[in-house]
Parts: sequence; C-alpha cells; structure tokens
Amino acid sequence: MTDVKQAHEALTFLREAGLIFEINRRVLHPLGLAIGTAQEGDGPLSFIMVDSRDDPEGMAFTASTFADASARLAKYMDEHGIAALAARKRRLGFIEQER
Repeated sequence: MTDVKQAHEALTFLREAGLIFEINRRVLHPLGLAIGTAQEGDGPLSFIMVDSRDDPEGMAFTASTFADASARLAKYMDEHGIAALAARKRRLGFIEQER
C-alpha cells in the first residue's frame, strides 16, 4: 500500500468515525483552530488547517454538522472506542497521559 493510499484511508477513518470532529470540538475550536480534510476530484484526502485565532468568537459547528458528527462519534465509541479505552486503562493504568 502506498503512503498516499494509507494517508487517505487514515483520514477517511478519522472523519467517518467522528474523531476529527471530537479533536476540533475539545481541543482546537476553543483555541480558534480547526483541522479538516480536503479532496480534489477523485484524488486522495489531505489534511487542511484553519487558523481563526484572530476571531474573538472562536469556532463552532452548525447544528446539523454537530448532530451528524456526534452520531458518528457515538457509533464508533460504542462499537470500538470504549473497549479500546478500557484496554488502555488496564495496560497502562491511565487513559489520558498526565502532563
């Protein structure tokens, strides 16, 4: 598998699982930043970065985008994420590494 194909598949997974949404919602949007994906025609996906740190209101999702992405994230977490987090907790003693 080529690096471009692997990157495309990884970005597709992150988007479809709602993980890019959650990264944006929890970490980047409050700081005026966002990551997303872009695609030209049938080409591979690539990351895009949006920098709105100058906007005092920050960034937020539309209601429909929020609902759709939340549902995708909940589905992923129910099917895979909760078990993965529990396994990490068992192996390492933590889920999120402390500073």
